[in-house]
Order: sequence, then C-alpha cells, then structure tokens
Amino acid sequence: MALNPFRRGAAREWFVALCAYALLVAPFGCQLQDMLLDNGTQGSPVDLDTTSTGLFLNDDANSKLLMGGRGGPGHALFVYGTRDAAGNPREIESLQLDTAEGGSAFIIFEDGYPVHARGLDGSYVNITYNEVSTKRLAGVVELYDASTGTLTTYPVDIDLQQTAAQVSELIRTLTGEEFVTPDLSLAEAKLLGQSRLIGLRALLFAVPLVALVGVAVVVLGQVLAAVLEFVAETIKATIQVTLLAALSPLYILTDLLNDLLITIEFVPMTAVFEFIPSEPFSDAT
Repeated sequence: MALNPFRRGAAREWFVALCAYALLVAPFGCQLQDMLLDNGTQGSPVDLDTTSTGLFLNDDANSKLLMGGRGGPGHALFVYGTRDAAGNPREIESLQLDTAEGGSAFIIFEDGYPVHARGLDGSYVNITYNEVSTKRLAGVVELYDASTGTLTTYPVDIDLQQTAAQVSELIRTLTGEEFVTPDLSLAEAKLLGQSRLIGLRALLFAVPLVALVGVAVVVLGQVLAAVLEFVAETIKATIQVTLLAALSPLYILTDLLNDLLITIEFVPMTAVFEFIPSEPFSDAT
C-alpha cells in the first residue's frame, strides 16, 4: 500500500521529528565531541562468531541489510532498509525475526508506519491507510487467521499522540499480555554508558530502530484495541487469539531489543550469522 505524496510527506515529517527529538534529548554533554570523532566502535570486533549476542551494524554500505541482532535465547533480528550517500540508514523498511526454534515473523513499514505484521503461525494484520496526518491515522485492517484461512476487515482510527507506554498498558488491560516497550532515552543512556566505544554513527543506526519499534507499538497496539472493540462479544476471544498471533513479532522484538542495545559492533554480517534471510515481503492482496 503506497501513500500518496501528501500523506508520505506527513508521515516522514512525523517520524523524522520523532527521531530528531530522540537524538536531541539524549544526555550527550561533553561526550558528543568524542563521538563525532569516532565512526563507530574503536578497534576491531573481539571474539565475535556465529553465536555472539548483540546488535551488529552491517559494515557493507551498499547492502539493504542495515543491522542484525541476536539475543540470549538465540532469537535473531534482521533490519532491512535504504541508505543515504554516506551509508547511514535513510529509512527502515522491514524487520524480520527468526526464533531459536526455527520460526519466522516480520513487520513491514512504509514511510515510518507499519503496514503488515505477520506472526509465527502465518496469521497477519495488513493495514491500508486512507487518512494520514502527524496526529492521526485512519484506515482499514485486514486480519488473516492462519488456523482457519479466514480473512476479515475492520475500520481503525489511530491516535499518534498516544505514547508507546500508554498503548502498552492498554494492551495489557485488554489482553493480559504485556511487553517492555523500548525507551529512547534509556536506550541512548545504555549506548553512551559503554564509554566512547559507541560513536555517533552507531546512534544513527540504533536510534531510528528504537523509535520505529515505538511507532509499531503505538499503531499496532491501537489496531488490536480497535478490532477488539469492533467485534461482537461472542467472537472476541477467538479474534484476540488471532490478533496476538499476528502481532507476535512485536512481542518478541520489544523483549529482544532491550537486550540487544547493550552490545553494538560494526561488522560483516557473515562474521556473526551463518544464514541471512532475504528481505521479507507481503503477499497480501
């Protein structure tokens, strides 16, 4: 689903402002000068192999694979998108999660908004936005239940002034499920807390990722709430199971990301991953 030029401009204006704010509020202080002199981690990665954990920034400036990550349980994250002329991330287009058990799930974004989320069982949420502004989104959601093969549609209206923490609490109240949403200031503090080893360029990779996950929580969380509010009580429990299955990548991602931000390296992806999946795509019609 492509946004028209006006809506694309509103989307980018909102997301760029979010990332810019995240960078400016970080407690850089006198560390900023040190980071500006550093392109990333100082020296070569030490003792990295295909079992290493952390967030790994792809040193191939021509690759659409921007970052990869691996958590303690063995779950892997792959971040795809476009780059600017300097090789820094310009726009994140998709996030793929491969579990230690061999499952795969992903979220696809257009202009900073999630448009497709597919869970580990194949259930998915596909969103078509009819109205886009810096304050709200309105559109139609297709919910596919992989267990029955049924596809249903629902109207949604999303308030972009809600915070990820507020929406996370709403999801917990509605479903009993909860996750730790990524905190931009906390993430930056973790990065800066690693002394001067993390440079400004690393922040230019990591901060948009954290911000984008926050966007996904705000949008997909309200999608879940809107659908549950729309359906009849008699089928609400069944629909909730399908929604949680479709949004499983969001739950895995928020848990994984909070751990991955502890360790960041610029490395060749083949140094830390035996297998790198192709960029995910939506085959929803």
